[in-house]
Amino acid sequence: MKSLSKIAAVATGLIAVAALSMSPVLAASPGQLAGGTGLYLAKNLTQSGSYASSISAACGDEVQYSMMLSNVEFGDLTNVKVNATLPSNGGTSTFTATTDLGGASGTSDSATVNLASGNTISYENGSTNLYDGSGHLIRTLSDGITSGNVNIGTVSGSTTEFVNFKAQVSCPAPATFTATATATATASATANAAATCNKGSANSTASASATASASASATASATSTVSQADANAQAQANAQAQANAQAQANAQANAQASASAAAKAKCTTGATVTTTVPPSLPNTGPGDVAGLFVGTSAFGGIGHYLFRRGRRGL
Repeated sequence: MKSLSKIAAVATGLIAVAALSMSPVLAASPGQLAGGTGLYLAKNLTQSGSYASSISAACGDEVQYSMMLSNVEFGDLTNVKVNATLPSNGGTSTFTATTDLGGASGTSDSATVNLASGNTISYENGSTNLYDGSGHLIRTLSDGITSGNVNIGTVSGSTTEFVNFKAQVSCPAPATFTATATATATASATANAAATCNKGSANSTASASATASASASATASATSTVSQADANAQAQANAQAQANAQAQANAQANAQASASAAAKAKCTTGATVTTTVPPSLPNTGPGDVAGLFVGTSAFGGIGHYLFRRGRRGL
């Protein structure tokens, strides 16, 4: 029994010594980020997709990239910097992480997002975040992961962290077609005009009508996102409408001028339509009143004479 106790004591001592001798080795082991494939993945958030090394995205979709940084050694890794390429037309994106130790202490992997022809993908500002191994947010990182690099700080030994960022897929810009066209038009118009003719004490009015025609041309441009033929048709229609309007305005102006000239010509030749003569008012001055009085008195005297003579004959 005493022998077993001694053996157990010796074994315990040996284990303690071994542990003490190994601890400096564990503490001094340099950190190392895990390598291999499947570290860098992407998923289509809009389509509720799952993480994969290769996915597809359509116009208007939002994509999330995620890189796993797993320090598989006991030593800490400091000044860990990360960056990702993001081709505007989609395809392969490469994620790279470097550390202060340099050499092979970092890691790299690729993920692919397939886009339809003409679609583009771009980084979403403010979308880069750092998470712990359980998916809890550690902090939001600065932008620049796709244009330079971002320093995430220290990744402690035997820990895993994730760097995620988002990108937006944009629709292709519609093609633009431009056209210019010229059109001509001829129009006619009729106008009426009147003129006042002054002829001494009498005023006369002459009227006339005239019809005239005129031509005009116009040039117009148009832009279409449908086709070149559509742009051509729009430009031609715009030019024709402007030419028609200008020709009509010119014809109306010519007709009005001709009618006015014709009306004035009638005044000169005397061919007027309506003549207005001012009315003559009776003269009611003192001389006329006296004349009336004298005439009335004479007629009154003759009447009185005849009346008296008639009475004498009775």
